[in-house]
Amino acid sequence: MWVRIDDQIAHHPKFIAAGPVASWFWVCGCGYCAKYLTDGFIPDAALANLGGVTNPRKWAQRLVGVGLWLRVDGGYQVHDYHDYNLTAAEVKAKRDRDRVRKKNGAEAP
Repeated sequence: MWVRIDDQIAHHPKFIAAGPVASWFWVCGCGYCAKYLTDGFIPDAALANLGGVTNPRKWAQRLVGVGLWLRVDGGYQVHDYHDYNLTAAEVKAKRDRDRVRKKNGAEAP
């Protein structure tokens, strides 16, 4: 699965304010969301495995502070995740369509 990232993020004021480590942490968080189809939610338990950064809660708080993540019950929500990425339901529907298309193609003479 792919995660969509705007090619202008390096110049966005929120990412400049977050700094390079927090920005990398954000990218890794978005990758987690895409891989596990979480609709932009990152559970607290996943923080330690994102991006190999030390003190991940510090970077999570930095992302909250600049408005890139929101603190929610049990973890964090990537701000505007669905402005750039498909919902879990959309991804699953696309996978189902692709599976049917491939199956039908394989059965053609």
